[in-house]
Amino acid sequence: TGGTVRFTGGGNSVALDPTLTLTDPDSSGLLNGGTVSIAGFVSGDILSADTVGTSITTSYGAATGVLTLSGSDTLADYQAVLRGITYSFNPADGDPTGGGSETSRTIDWLVTDGATANAVSNTGTSTLDTVHVGPTITAGGTVAYVADGTATVLDSAVAITDIDSTGAIHAATV
Repeated sequence: TGGTVRFTGGGNSVALDPTLTLTDPDSSGLLNGGTVSIAGFVSGDILSADTVGTSITTSYGAATGVLTLSGSDTLADYQAVLRGITYSFNPADGDPTGGGSETSRTIDWLVTDGATANAVSNTGTSTLDTVHVGPTITAGGTVAYVADGTATVLDSAVAITDIDSTGAIHAATV
């Protein structure tokens, strides 16, 4: 492990460490579990894995940021699944930086071959940097004002988008 990736709020998911490698010289090439966990977890963080074609199953603790892998499978299959683990963020939970205080997370990786009680690997770490994207406003209407005391709408087509948040705008200036 050891890679660093960047996730931009509102963007596509990112593979956390696509060059991760596994070795296990004494397990006959089989592993039976592991965890990938987010240190600095922010509510809305999501880890996902594609296990199609393997005997590996996963479960994700959305409240803890821990993805658990289980099932006996080859070292090659575990490596492929781990390399493909992605991070995304649920915009309904706000922005991925936790309001600017969580711009980086450490991803901890562990695997086990289950051969003995001490069959857990060292902890590998990768880094995930997160970026908040602020809202955008689109305006451009033209209006003629008549000085008769009647209020005039300045731009009826103004549009606001916020791709990495719940859409709640907290302040605006005209």
